[in-house]
Amino acid sequence: MSNKENGSILITALIFMLLLSFMLMAYLDMSSTGIKQMLYAEQAKQAFYIADGGLNYTTHIVDRILSEKSIPPAGAYPANIVTFNDDGTGNDNDGDGKSLVEELLGFAVPNDDVINSPDITITVKNGNKAFINLGKVGSVDFTGTTSGEFASGYEGIGAGAASGGVYYYIQIESLGKTELNAKSNVLGIYRKVLGISGGK
Repeated sequence: MSNKENGSILITALIFMLLLSFMLMAYLDMSSTGIKQMLYAEQAKQAFYIADGGLNYTTHIVDRILSEKSIPPAGAYPANIVTFNDDGTGNDNDGDGKSLVEELLGFAVPNDDVINSPDITITVKNGNKAFINLGKVGSVDFTGTTSGEFASGYEGIGAGAASGGVYYYIQIESLGKTELNAKSNVLGIYRKVLGISGGK
């Protein structure tokens, strides 16, 4: 074999190796892109579950605040999990001088920002958090009735519906945020019935 043939085989081998290298880099790039997309999708799903869980958990807190007309006392919820950022005793999340209780009862217009000034922060494991904003969006008085369907709790009112009461409609905005900064927002309206026992 001559030197000329050896040289052309070497050049062909180098070109072949270069092509294989480009194909391998493209494959690795596609693999890493796929892994990133899977991670982003998983984080987005996790952020949604955090937001949804925060919304559901908050309905119990709202129920208690409206029933007692005050922020739950220290120890009612674990301090490392639930933080009241607008408790009317030194914590004023939005600088309006009004507490969360006043906002929920309709004595103040909520002007909170769910990330920068949430009413409540719920800390989940691994640094994941749900940021909660609350505000009264309306109320409706209702009078009692003797309708068996209504008084039986068909509408979710419960015992004592014959005496009447007030529907309070509370908007709950819950933003879930993961440790990798993925975010998801869930908005709901919670109806609390005041003036009767057991109404929600």
